[in-house]
Amino acid sequence: MKVQAGFSVVLCCFFVLFPSFVQADPLALVQDMYSRLFDPVNPVYDDLVQLRPLASTELQKLIDRELICRQQGDYVCNIDSSILLNAQDGEVTDLSVNQTLSQEDSVEVSASFQISGEPRLIVYLFRKQAAGWVLTDVQSRAGDLRWSLVKVLQQPVF
Repeated sequence: MKVQAGFSVVLCCFFVLFPSFVQADPLALVQDMYSRLFDPVNPVYDDLVQLRPLASTELQKLIDRELICRQQGDYVCNIDSSILLNAQDGEVTDLSVNQTLSQEDSVEVSASFQISGEPRLIVYLFRKQAAGWVLTDVQSRAGDLRWSLVKVLQQPVF
């Protein structure tokens, strides 16, 4: 119970600092996440905390489970590296964020870059809902490093 109360305080503070984004343009949302990640003064390193306010209800529930797992500390959680970078560390070069698919009710925004010479492609899938755009999944689509955030977060926690 104590863990969940602390978690609620963290989420409450986050939403004060980062207001609801569902009305915004998906391309601008993804560009903003990478800007905050590389901000030289006040970088935001917790990808799940950045992704949560953009997420669909289903994805939010999965993210919440992962964040609670991290706070409990006695479990092996599902995410142990940066989702935005698909790596734990390394020098990022050639970052480019573009809208790569646009339909009436869905948009894909791709972030392509290299880390230590290795290509990365992270794709953000958005779906239009009554309230605006929501993030439904994040996928890595480059080389051997392919995954879906939804599928990763659906795995059991030990």
